[in-house]
Amino acid sequence: MTLASNIVKYRKKNQLSQEQLAEALNISRQSISKWETGENLPSIDNLISLSGLLDISLDELITGEPYLHFPYNYGKPRNRWPVFFLVLMTLIAALIFQAFTIFMHHYLEL
Repeated sequence: MTLASNIVKYRKKNQLSQEQLAEALNISRQSISKWETGENLPSIDNLISLSGLLDISLDELITGEPYLHFPYNYGKPRNRWPVFFLVLMTLIAALIFQAFTIFMHHYLEL
């Protein structure tokens, strides 16, 4: 849905006329009409006021959905096993290499 159609939808849902909405926002009725026809867009300040008057979030006013869907779950803990495994394997490899160099150094001195 477009912003224009959402303004019409939620204005009618709240049983407000263009005139009543314009008075509440301290703007002209023609401005509301232009928003609803898509001829013009409301300013950010008017969008915020409009969402408050219509008792909806900005997301819902702009997109028509109650909230934006994010592709990631930010609350989900990350799996740290691959990092832990990589660090562990690096330490084991370093210990083996160190033991090998000590053994070779001792063996070559004889």
